[in-house]
Amino acid sequence: MSEAIAVVETEDHLTSAEIEEAQEILRRTNTENPSEEDVAALRRLLSHIPDLWRAGGELAEYARLKLIQSISTRPLVQEFVKAGSKHICRSLGYDDAPEIERLLIDQVVLCWLRLNLLEVQYTAVRNQQTMTIDQANFLEKRLDYAQRRYLRACETLARVRKIARRTPALQVNIAADGGQQVNVAGDVRPAKSKLAS
Repeated sequence: MSEAIAVVETEDHLTSAEIEEAQEILRRTNTENPSEEDVAALRRLLSHIPDLWRAGGELAEYARLKLIQSISTRPLVQEFVKAGSKHICRSLGYDDAPEIERLLIDQVVLCWLRLNLLEVQYTAVRNQQTMTIDQANFLEKRLDYAQRRYLRACETLARVRKIARRTPALQVNIAADGGQQVNVAGDVRPAKSKLAS
């Protein structure tokens, strides 16, 4: 909830009274059984601050944290893995990516975590040398499926980025008075047809 309150506090278009009201709505709805009026107020708040849902409803982040918690109960290991997954997100350009790419980056990181968790589990069981052939086949299949999902997520992200780069850009070179050249660049968008309106 503290993340949601922080999001509300950064909204420039809200007055201090609106920020206090939003914080109060968040507090009242952060219970087991909030009233219908409070839930309706929360819905209005979410429509007024569209990015607020990310503070409490970012399911990819929730899935990532749950998976990290299943890796180890030690906070040291969990924090290292969290930092590593955040680093991968940043290195894949998460902060500057359009929404579709952010969703795909979330999938890449989640699949990467799952694949490596399965690798650790497989290695641990394999080193015990008490595994039956059926157990080995089961773990091999899980590992194979996880690797396929990871590679598919990477390929899909690469395809989306490649398609996005194909969008033609227009650059116009204009010679100004005195021989100065001015370069003007922008996206090429098809003109809307008057017939389509």
